[in-house]
Amino acid sequence: MIKKVIRKFSSKSLLRFLKKQENCKLSYCTEIKAKKRGPTVLVSGSIHGDEHVGAKFIKYFIQKTKSGEITLKKGRVLLLLANPLAFEKDSRFLDINMNRAFIKNKDLTLPEYKRAQEIEDFFRKKKIDYVIDLHSVSADDSKMLVMRYSLLEKLHFWLEKTKLDTVFAYHKGGLPGTIIDYFLDTHGAPSVTVECGNHFKRSAIEVAKHEVFLLLSELGMIDKEYRRRRRPPKIFEKIGTVKVGKNFKWLVEPKTGTKIKKGEIFAIDEKNGKQKAKEDLVLFMPTAQKRVKHDDHDAGFLCKEIDLNQ
Repeated sequence: MIKKVIRKFSSKSLLRFLKKQENCKLSYCTEIKAKKRGPTVLVSGSIHGDEHVGAKFIKYFIQKTKSGEITLKKGRVLLLLANPLAFEKDSRFLDINMNRAFIKNKDLTLPEYKRAQEIEDFFRKKKIDYVIDLHSVSADDSKMLVMRYSLLEKLHFWLEKTKLDTVFAYHKGGLPGTIIDYFLDTHGAPSVTVECGNHFKRSAIEVAKHEVFLLLSELGMIDKEYRRRRRPPKIFEKIGTVKVGKNFKWLVEPKTGTKIKKGEIFAIDEKNGKQKAKEDLVLFMPTAQKRVKHDDHDAGFLCKEIDLNQ
């Protein structure tokens, strides 16, 4: 009997590869440029160091463009390993959640704030047209598109052809300090997060490929066709946040898609007491209990499904 062998993930070997490929003044940033001018797309990965799929996709894209299997017709793609220090440790973060670090007043003694500042400084004078931030999970297999509610119409082509069945739509200020909010607000670049699923599954990298190539195809940057979906994805509007205090505890299953009934108590801590649902809600992107710190910005999001046709 032949056993299928899956190679153990090595963050250090992948980190060494990405370090060798960097060709920008920003560390762990690689530019792939076509001869013809065109749009600039930034692909960011592994802003949470234990989310491997972003780094894996960057390696894949670099290798395939070098071998000629992927040809960029115009424009350029910037590939950024966002949080190399946490990635090396295979840890979500070292001191703070870096996807909340893109704020005005940073404590630059902390590595995630320092790295966020380096990214801001490097891109400040560069024209960025679109941003895709790749994420993955370990607790379940959540897959979704995350974008500002105001982008739903502008990015309708994405909703028509995405491989993902769920869209998480938030309003301005709903995800403060995220890398996609930073580029949308400072560069005017439509920016999305792609939750690719469980990073221990091979399907996650396939999701990353589909969503990135879908955008590049729509922009005329690569030769690839995508069919429209038969049914539109479900869209969930963020209407609340799960607050965090000392000794935070979930009273429902901390999993994307968990339904919370009106009046149900879903979390408790010393600062906020019992958190009760004011209406029927769905839990999105909850943080596992062991990783919830009392000084975190949030432990998850509360949403309701919407119909844009109504």
